[in-house]
Amino acid sequence: MSYLVLARKWRPQTFKELIGQGHITHTLENVIQQKRIAHAYLFVGPRGVGKTSLARIMAKALNCEKGPVINPCQRCTSCRDITEGKSLDVLEIDGASNRGIDEIRQLRENIKFNPFHSKFRIYIIDEVHMLTTEAFNALLKTLEEPPPHVKFIFATTAPHRLPATILSRCQRFNFRQISVKELVEQLNKIIKEEKITISDEALHQIAREAQGSMRDAESILDQLIAFGDKKIEEKDVFLLMGRAGKDVFFNFTEAVITKDLPKSVGFFNQIIDQGEAPQQLLTDTLNHLRNLLFIKIGKEGESQLDITKEDLAALKTQASKIDEKKIMSLIDTLSSTNQDMRWASSPRLLMEVMLIKIIRTISGTDTVAASPPTKDVPLPHVVSSPPRADGLSLEKIKTQWAHVLEEVKKKKMTVGACLIEGEPIKFHHPVLTICFEDGFNFHREVVEKMENKKIVEKVLSNIFKQDLMIHCLTGEIPLHGAISKKLNKTTQPTASPHQNIINKTLDLFHGKIKEGNFSKGK
Repeated sequence: MSYLVLARKWRPQTFKELIGQGHITHTLENVIQQKRIAHAYLFVGPRGVGKTSLARIMAKALNCEKGPVINPCQRCTSCRDITEGKSLDVLEIDGASNRGIDEIRQLRENIKFNPFHSKFRIYIIDEVHMLTTEAFNALLKTLEEPPPHVKFIFATTAPHRLPATILSRCQRFNFRQISVKELVEQLNKIIKEEKITISDEALHQIAREAQGSMRDAESILDQLIAFGDKKIEEKDVFLLMGRAGKDVFFNFTEAVITKDLPKSVGFFNQIIDQGEAPQQLLTDTLNHLRNLLFIKIGKEGESQLDITKEDLAALKTQASKIDEKKIMSLIDTLSSTNQDMRWASSPRLLMEVMLIKIIRTISGTDTVAASPPTKDVPLPHVVSSPPRADGLSLEKIKTQWAHVLEEVKKKKMTVGACLIEGEPIKFHHPVLTICFEDGFNFHREVVEKMENKKIVEKVLSNIFKQDLMIHCLTGEIPLHGAISKKLNKTTQPTASPHQNIINKTLDLFHGKIKEGNFSKGK
């Protein structure tokens, strides 16, 4: 017999076996008992929380030989066929691969026929939001007035992509993410039946990695069984997921809280070198700060944390070293960095700069604490920078932006031509964020080239008398930041996009148009 993965082997077969969705199963049980069965249901929620599993359970409850009944027998032909996925009266359709109008027209033709040997023909359409607009339109009339022997169950992770006309014709049920506690309880049942040895810390880490998805938790456990040979420790989970160990992460946070810049950067590099992406490290740090904040709340806050007693004790020790306001300040800074990172060409650099900023935020000064390198942590070479001038802000940079463009143009004309399409939108010393509108990716890429980036940074440093760096991204430029556009409006009448480009080129190269051709001005 072929191996069956845990996610399929432990797929719930009854309403009671479904984990974490009691508010839905209770309602559907009442619906069946009261014989108030609707013609169309919409199951909404994140992946791996039981939407299609509950659709199958509902189908069995309706088509069981003893049904409709809340506890299908699991033994009759209908129950067995639905469990094995081969029932002729329960059709599971993947909305992503059967999304066109032709498939829906075929469905409309088929629903005219009576069930083969069950009470209902049940159509389960997964990822229904993937259907085309034409397909939805073809489905509308059938969905509103289907034959009495037809029931629809739709499942989706993106209800906002469904037309309102479809939503209004369905009874909607919102599935929730499964809590860490519920995931751990179910995983404990599985490991007992499968005779697997696993630590409590490892179980909790699997549950956290699953992010509310039962299917993901079972898949991770499946991989760990093969990886750890049925003897699973917490370190195995971190290693399998390409994540830094908990101890290293605690040390990293401790170094940040104690305002130790060299250690912070050292542990940061150690975590990244072990395979964790900067974005994931940022998310983990935010979650860690959230836990510290909840501990600061007191007993009520602690009760909301799904962690082991050992982790709780370690968090309490760390929380005693920082006050609530500084935790909130750190969360604000990290959240801002998280938004910027989506567009960052170098997320690692952005995180390193962020470390400097958050340590200054904690200390409340522009100086950073330093300590001698530890033996077990590789520390980067830290170069001290000359003290920066006080009072530099985004507004001050904007007032000098035309001067910056002119100086860059003198150094390298092509870089100046591209930089003119960028706008300074954010400044957190020493990083100036420059935004290029959609459609100007080429200009951003030219400016971001290492040799060109150095030119811009050198010009900025010379003008403002301090070492500055630039970070480029693509997106919508806030109206209050559109310096170049404001300058153009004051010097030129309204023009088409093409004319604006011509005008900017003429201005850049000091040229003029003569008899339809470009010629260099005097």
